[in-house]
Amino acid sequence: MEPYIVDEVRSPDFDTLDKADPHPIDNQPAMSEGDAKELQGMLVDTANEGTATSGQISGVDVAAKTGTAQRGEGEAPYSWFVAFAPADDPQVAVAVMADPPLDWGGDVTGNGIAGPIANSVMRAVLDQ
Repeated sequence: MEPYIVDEVRSPDFDTLDKADPHPIDNQPAMSEGDAKELQGMLVDTANEGTATSGQISGVDVAAKTGTAQRGEGEAPYSWFVAFAPADDPQVAVAVMADPPLDWGGDVTGNGIAGPIANSVMRAVLDQ
């Protein structure tokens, strides 16, 4: 869809003065099927043997990516984990952003904080 900033403009009486009319930019896919398969394989590798191992589910190929975003000085970083499963026929997609407290005693990474949360959500959806 073509991006827009304001969805609706209303008067003080709540009458609609203007409303966005979103429409598709084009019908082209974001990437080729070959590139998508290659990316999927990299994400599965990341869950199997890379930085996203906390997303693993026995008997299910999980595609995942972690992230850690720094904040201000002296603050714990944000912890990210995005995943979908099963990788070849997705039934669940999840994105977790965790904001750990400064005194967090554990692993402040996407795999250490957000990954186990994402894993629990995927297991619940997949009945694992």
